[in-house]
Amino acid sequence: MRRGDVHEYAIGSRVVRAVIVSAGQYAPGRIAMAPVAEVDPKGKAFGLAVPTGAADPLLGSVDVGRIRPADPELIRARVGTMSAVTMGRISAALKDFLDLD
Repeated sequence: MRRGDVHEYAIGSRVVRAVIVSAGQYAPGRIAMAPVAEVDPKGKAFGLAVPTGAADPLLGSVDVGRIRPADPELIRARVGTMSAVTMGRISAALKDFLDLD
């Protein structure tokens, strides 16, 4: 698993899609993920949403305000990898959310 990979993730009986936002070289053995929400049919934005693009494996928004540690046992099928452009926007949003320089 690598930063930018999108996986299905089991939360109880639900399965959500989430993108890995942590980098293994900085936190070996720890995985942080942010959920990907589907596109709102009314076009409403939410929280710290980073929209995905046409080059990404799915349409929606990554909510960086809901990053969570992931249990490797609950990570399911790999869906794809986010584009470099989207990961750049996710990185910028995380820096802002976490108040990093």
